[in-house]
Amino acid sequence: MLRKNLPRHRVHSSGSVQDLPRHRVHSSGSVKGFTAILEAVIAGMILVGGLAFASTQTVSVPPAQDLQAKAISFLRGLDNQGLLRNWTVTKNFPAIENEIIFLAANRTVEICDHNNNCVGRKPAGRNVYAGSYIITGNSIFEPYLVKLYFSDAV
Repeated sequence: MLRKNLPRHRVHSSGSVQDLPRHRVHSSGSVKGFTAILEAVIAGMILVGGLAFASTQTVSVPPAQDLQAKAISFLRGLDNQGLLRNWTVTKNFPAIENEIIFLAANRTVEICDHNNNCVGRKPAGRNVYAGSYIITGNSIFEPYLVKLYFSDAV
């Protein structure tokens, strides 16, 4: 008898003998393992590449002309609705700020009369963009300058 055809045995301390299972190595077994490792490495590279791409994306701020035009558009819209004139004459700048919803930047309003007496808040951000709108009083000629500021967070 050839030794390689004999089953493998394990002898326990009690003297009993146990047959061990024979493991057969198929030629495709090593290829399957290599394929699994290769798939995991490629998946990891795709994941790391996607995270690196996503982390380099930045939020772009619209150009100053666009923000200035947007501010003027907001103020003109409030004037067309008949809201801006009354709020301006009564110097109710919080009402104007609360009416304007613009998620891209913080907003503050300042109202100045013809003597350059101003009420409201000036922005404290690093990048500040302003749109100005001139409006008169309710029944008399009394010009006001309404400034709508857009700024980044402090």
